[in-house]
Amino acid sequence: MSQARPLAGFNGLRALACLSVLFYHLNQHRSVTNLSEWNWDLYQFTEMWPVAVSLFFILSAVTNSLPFWRALLKNGTMPNIREHLTSRFFRIAPVYYVVLIFTFILVLGLDGPQDGMFVRLFSGLTFLSWVHPFTFFPVDINGPLWYISYDMMGVLLVMWTMYVLSRVRKIYIPLIFLLVSTLLIWWHIVFTSLPFPVLDGIVSEWFPAYNPFIFGLHFLIWVMIAWVLVWQEKKTRTRLDLVRLFFYHKRYMTPLFSLDHTRSGGSPVYTLS
Repeated sequence: MSQARPLAGFNGLRALACLSVLFYHLNQHRSVTNLSEWNWDLYQFTEMWPVAVSLFFILSAVTNSLPFWRALLKNGTMPNIREHLTSRFFRIAPVYYVVLIFTFILVLGLDGPQDGMFVRLFSGLTFLSWVHPFTFFPVDINGPLWYISYDMMGVLLVMWTMYVLSRVRKIYIPLIFLLVSTLLIWWHIVFTSLPFPVLDGIVSEWFPAYNPFIFGLHFLIWVMIAWVLVWQEKKTRTRLDLVRLFFYHKRYMTPLFSLDHTRSGGSPVYTLS
């Protein structure tokens, strides 16, 4: 069995996640005044769709760890981590850089130079926009770009974790997960206790609670679930089923993204002024 074989239905699930995020952001620009009851219910329902961001993290964690788990549990050849990271970078970065630079130039042309805008651009180019609330959104008019830095940090965590696991006896795998989880929680506590300034807009609600350490714990949970899936695959010799993955997500991760939306609504603000 090929270690690189993806989950069945992977592209379809990714497409659904993309559409969910797209419709969520379009929904943010709807007027909530004088809505009928069914239209208000639809608005609230669509407001729950940021859970698709969770799905992106899930797909990234599972698909990046699967080849390593298959090699580790079936005594195969471990993938080359450097080649894996290089492939990941060139699959994500070129399009991301084009979009980032294009929207940066667009903001520069529409609003003129602004204080710190080149610092924000640099943070986006280096996937370090998560380090400070000022740089959280690399550009004003393309808020969703915040996700890319977090995903790249998550992939680095997956690669580092799988490297460590490949160097220890299998009996120590649960201990490694426990140690990494503890470190992530500790770093999250330290990071959120730092005296960051409070800025206006949605960043004041997200930062510093949204950081690579707490999202890293999210990645780590799904690396562990990928371990269970490959173990089950090895045991039953059946192919992995995305239906199982969906129900894992439905049961354990959806509650983390449940938000109470009030009728006052309001669009998220990506600017830092």
